[in-house]
Amino acid sequence: MKTTRTLLIICCTLAALFATRQANAQNQVDSHYGETETFRRSSLCLIILTHQGTRYAEEMEQQFLQMPLPERYNDHNVDIRVLHTSGKASKSDIERLLQKNGIAKQLVAKWFNRDPYTGHMDMELIHRRGGYNATYADRRRVESTERGLATLPEEGVDLIQNTFVLVCDMSYYDKANTGQAFSALLALGAAALDVNAEVQRQKGNYDAATNSQLASQLAATGSAVASDIGGFAVNMRAHLLRLKWDNKLKDIIYRNYWVDDDTPEAEASERSAAFEADDENFGLEYLGYYRSRSARTVFKSQVELNQIIRRECANTVSQAMTRLAKAFPVFKPKSPFYCDGDRIYAYIGTKEGVRYGQKYEVLEQRRKKGTIEYKRVATVTPTNIWNNIGVRFDDSDMAMETEGTSFRRRSGSRDLCGKGYLLREQGKLGYQYKRHNFTIGAIAETHYMEDYDYNTDYMFGMEMGWTVNFGKWFAWNVLQGKGLFTSGIAAGGYTSVTLRTPPTRKGALALFVQPQAGYLYRDIDDMEYSESGFDWNVKAGINLTRSLYVAYTYGQYTRNGVSLGLIF
Repeated sequence: MKTTRTLLIICCTLAALFATRQANAQNQVDSHYGETETFRRSSLCLIILTHQGTRYAEEMEQQFLQMPLPERYNDHNVDIRVLHTSGKASKSDIERLLQKNGIAKQLVAKWFNRDPYTGHMDMELIHRRGGYNATYADRRRVESTERGLATLPEEGVDLIQNTFVLVCDMSYYDKANTGQAFSALLALGAAALDVNAEVQRQKGNYDAATNSQLASQLAATGSAVASDIGGFAVNMRAHLLRLKWDNKLKDIIYRNYWVDDDTPEAEASERSAAFEADDENFGLEYLGYYRSRSARTVFKSQVELNQIIRRECANTVSQAMTRLAKAFPVFKPKSPFYCDGDRIYAYIGTKEGVRYGQKYEVLEQRRKKGTIEYKRVATVTPTNIWNNIGVRFDDSDMAMETEGTSFRRRSGSRDLCGKGYLLREQGKLGYQYKRHNFTIGAIAETHYMEDYDYNTDYMFGMEMGWTVNFGKWFAWNVLQGKGLFTSGIAAGGYTSVTLRTPPTRKGALALFVQPQAGYLYRDIDDMEYSESGFDWNVKAGINLTRSLYVAYTYGQYTRNGVSLGLIF
């Protein structure tokens, strides 16, 4: 007996050595793939929290439920998609609502495809997502193992720990109040200019009266436009939570609650009832929140309100998800890569939101006290992005007809291949400018004139502009205009660039400088002075909030200019 046991141990040892040798041989053939970790898309459940009795709450709820989930996340929505509250919801209120409605338990039940009536469970969804999320690099790895592709679906159990809940606490913000305030201000200015025109007529200054009358008509037109601003804006606080999942809960599921075709009927009933009664082992970990607001200007004359609501809700949720991913790296997916010469390649692309100019971290995986930690060893950027929209990985016969997305190293270690490193998008939470901004403000200036040794009296008027933002540091002010009206008239059109400091996370206290160049026309009646031609200015200011700025201007003709305005 002892001899037989010894022979069995020797045979097992030889078999293990042979398998190791075969695996090493395969690894030498495919060494450029290295040792990789399966790329896993996080699973996401979207829930809206609306405030009962508030305007447009029902419309926002209806449009929210029709929103598609972003490509980079698995759809893990459960039956409960809408929660209601009558007042402001705090972190503890959110957690209490989720616990009361058993959201964590529903998430786990969906993973195991649990039948709510019989308690029957299976691994179909886990297997499907395990195979769907596997990359080509994973296939190279598992094909070198004894069981081959059959191991991929089993690894799908690891997906459960990357299940998230995003609770979108949404409310309506009426931009009509801002529009009405602008309208009233401009209407008041139009009335004052009408009075000034009549005064100038009585003094015999007919040119000045005409200029004031034109300015009054312009202000009246602006008042009409501003009064049409009624739009739809969404205020949202997005709360991010993660499903609590560990080996202990997995053992409880398999040992106490698992029901399949082989489970006796009486035992199945007991296990199903035990699962329903368990309110202690299922929970969610609160990670944090992000506030966002849609900022599009919409006019009352526009129709199809539902379309506007859906667009604004989708834009606001998308913004919040992007920012939360930057704030909480655990919310970002990680992917393996392989090397070919000086380039590294990963099977991620447009579906995962890869864009030119993005930085990716190369991470070294470390285990510490039973948990996994990641240390950055290098940074890379994409050079040729793979368009993988519509590509699936669950076809075991799929040929590797693409290299994936290529990356080049920017900094850090040069030795990145064959060590099991991973890629993750780099970035931290910070204020992001909209692509387009419009400005409108009030200005007061003194002007220099070459034919006189002194400045004119102060001139008052308005300025407005259209800006295209290219990042937090730089913007192009495509078109800026100003009109000034006192005893004369001055009007100018400019283009400029904006150089600015990074603002705070809410967009406040950002310093900026704008070198401007354009054309100016001036006609000062009191001094019978008229001219037109090239003009340059330099404006320096500060964004007091994301929508309010104050600035000082000095230039060729404008020697002292102060402006206060709004960004929308």
